[in-house]
Amino acid sequence: MEPHLGDNVYHLDYLRKIIDNNPEYHFTHYARTKYLNELQIQIYGYENNIKLKSYEQGYPKDAINGWINANNWFQGYYKPQAFQIEGCPLSYDKMYIEWYNLLEQKYNLPNPIKTTEDFKLKFNGLENYDLEKEYDVLIINSIPQSGQYYYEEDLFRELTYHLVNQGYKVITTKKIDNIECTLDYNYNLIQIAKISTKTPIIIAVHTGPLALCLNKITLENCQFLHILDTAHSFSFDKLTCSPTLQSIQF
Repeated sequence: MEPHLGDNVYHLDYLRKIIDNNPEYHFTHYARTKYLNELQIQIYGYENNIKLKSYEQGYPKDAINGWINANNWFQGYYKPQAFQIEGCPLSYDKMYIEWYNLLEQKYNLPNPIKTTEDFKLKFNGLENYDLEKEYDVLIINSIPQSGQYYYEEDLFRELTYHLVNQGYKVITTKKIDNIECTLDYNYNLIQIAKISTKTPIIIAVHTGPLALCLNKITLENCQFLHILDTAHSFSFDKLTCSPTLQSIQF
């Protein structure tokens, strides 16, 4: 396993919130080169406090590994214990809160994310994008990179066509023939999040493009938000989770 786009998105949210409360802090965040353009957009307004650099080009030996599975913390320590206590699915927001508490204890980093409310993502840039269209349904059907969901491509296609035939205006994040897709317009993650703030129904694989959609505006405005994940859930109101598309009802 290695950090993927979503891991970086959550970690930058953590750094931004530290800086909101402690503007004297400065960070250099190392990420895979392929993610840097996407992540650069997410530090808008924080450029003086957060610098992005390529992980592949090297990093200091004393750099803090902020990835949630650093030293096998999530897979080897937290997950087995939490399964015994909570069972399945695990609360994703509670998991991250525990991780940020550990970083606070180990590295004396102030933890700004102590509650589920704190975990809602906050970032600048939504105001920079105008929506040319609005949709009834946003389907985040991008393929997950960490095995958190057994991908059901045929079911996604069937569900999408069914919704369109019922008169819904639908946009996806992975191309389905004859359906609008964020890739058609080269939308970045903040633009996808902008769509989510205006879309009443969201069906999403728990993968990178979902992360910025877990912001306060979207979570307050959406009428139905369902996340597909075999082992995790979230504690937000109006949000449901399941391991398969077959269980969705709305």
